[in-house]
Amino acid sequence: MAYRKLKIILDADDVLLDCNGYALSLLSAKDGKRYSKQDITGWGILGSAVDERMQFFNEESFYRTQPALPGAEEFFSAVKEKAEVFIMTAVYPEFMGYRIARLMELFPDLDPSNIIMGQRKDLLNADIMLDDRIDNLLASNCTLPVLFRQPWNGSATGLCRVSNYSEFLTIIDFLNGDKSEISLIPKVVCIVGPSGSRKQELADAICQNPLFEKVRTYTTSRSARAHSNVIEMNYFGFCVDNHEFLEHTHYNGECYGTKSADIERILRAGRHAVVVMDISGCMAVYNRYPGRCHIYYINRNMRSCVVSILEKKGLSKDQLADRIMALSLEQKNMLLADSIINIDMGIASAANTIMSDMA
Repeated sequence: MAYRKLKIILDADDVLLDCNGYALSLLSAKDGKRYSKQDITGWGILGSAVDERMQFFNEESFYRTQPALPGAEEFFSAVKEKAEVFIMTAVYPEFMGYRIARLMELFPDLDPSNIIMGQRKDLLNADIMLDDRIDNLLASNCTLPVLFRQPWNGSATGLCRVSNYSEFLTIIDFLNGDKSEISLIPKVVCIVGPSGSRKQELADAICQNPLFEKVRTYTTSRSARAHSNVIEMNYFGFCVDNHEFLEHTHYNGECYGTKSADIERILRAGRHAVVVMDISGCMAVYNRYPGRCHIYYINRNMRSCVVSILEKKGLSKDQLADRIMALSLEQKNMLLADSIINIDMGIASAANTIMSDMA
């Protein structure tokens, strides 16, 4: 896509503007209680005390004073240098004028003609859409829908996700063709692909070569014990709080993480570190190891992926359904790969291709 300027759609609330956090701060000032965004575990009415924040969404003063999220103004300027930027936002009709005025006040270099008001984000076409609402992205016609992580969207499956503005800027650079040259060795080999694409088998085949070592991830999923270290949820939370994970994510109700120390140990030993993760994890590794990270997307016939998913043991019907439904979304992530490997040519052949690349 580097031959033209990318078109990017940014959501406003909880992507650029502090919405739920600001509403909770107003609620706390009103009733003297303390609230946390972590308590907002889903979209809409939850039947808990945090629902009271919604009263402020009906007040003019909320839209007049709503602050930008930390770093949002610098982020917007950085995106504008790399792409054509649009902001699409939905508020009640009587507050639209206040929302536009506030956006122009906080982001003075925003072209007012690039502000789009409305809820029907499925009608728009662009290269990338960044949003915190899962439903908007699932219905999106954009080439690459990207989820901005917030406490209420942790159940997302298959979507490319970012935890901060830096990770999103890296995605833009990838699509613009501005990638770090692979120059340092040993390297980190990131293997990504949809469920059922035989990623783990490929990683195991590569690591038969003593120059490669597989990074075992940590998970709360007991069905993944063959390829990961299974830990309890409390310990997983401890590792997150102590920043032991280079990246961590939720997938089908389970938690997965990769420890920086494990990758560092392999690299110090002079071996290539092979890690299987989702595309969001790959972006985190790429940011941590510029110049020595290569992302391989494993492509496989979709029917074969479905068959492999159905054959997995230990998964509930809901988990099986979620993995199958996510297949088409995960295919979009190949846009962010350095190389695409067709696994249908055979595990041995695919492994040899990757090992030759790393030589």
